Amino acid sequence: MKLLTNIILCIAILFALMQSHFYVAAALVVVFTMRASAAWIIPIALLVDSFYGAFYTSPNITIAVVLWYIVSEFLKPRIFVKKDVYEKIA
Repeated sequence: MKLLTNIILCIAILFALMQSHFYVAAALVVVFTMRASAAWIIPIALLVDSFYGAFYTSPNITIAVVLWYIVSEFLKPRIFVKKDVYEKIA
């Protein structure tokens, strides 16, 4: 079920970006990142940049997603704290 939900979220992100609904896509990316790794979004960003023909200039969406991947992987362990860490302290 989790895999099906992740696939549906990926497709929703792709369609939101292709229809230029960037705020909706950003919210879906945040929800997706909390459920799975943000590395799955990098191929979607490459597809959207090629859809817009952005490889003649700067692939802004791909650069933003790679930076989001770095930030999310850095912050994810700090956001999701495990219970056993606090149980050892107490």
